[in-house]
Amino acid sequence: MFRTPRSEDTGFIQRSVQPRDNSTDSAITAQVELTSALGDLLDLIDSIGKLLTPGFFDDVNSSITNLADLLAPLFANYTRTIVGCARKSLDDIQPLTDQFKDFNLHFLIQLIAPIVVKLSSLLDNASKLLTTDIVNRIIMLITKLSGFLTADLLIDVVVQLITAIIP
Repeated sequence: MFRTPRSEDTGFIQRSVQPRDNSTDSAITAQVELTSALGDLLDLIDSIGKLLTPGFFDDVNSSITNLADLLAPLFANYTRTIVGCARKSLDDIQPLTDQFKDFNLHFLIQLIAPIVVKLSSLLDNASKLLTTDIVNRIIMLITKLSGFLTADLLIDVVVQLITAIIP
């Protein structure tokens, strides 16, 4: 379809655009610019020629066919439904996000930080106390006492603990 420019093409172009009067610099400059532009044009035509192959047209045809499938009514209706549901969900969430716009996360972190430090210390100490031996003894004690433990007994023990703690 298109051909690659050959050296005789460039020579022809140069001879065609030679000024009749070689005495002026502007004519030489114009000749150089025109020769360069025509060379660029030939390079562009060559590149386009390499692009326009049967495979390119097959790809364009395939893309248009697949695009037609995407634009089919069933797909378009599904897409419209999904977008509608997403919009409704965002509308439903908006009042919730408005509640958090003045939320002071820095203050909350400052408030919770001492509790986390205390809890960490407590868990650290508890992990030192809860050895495998102690856990096994607790399991054995609960197993032996399970026959004696009833709901009424547990309630009585809890009530006695609370009354002992609170004067």
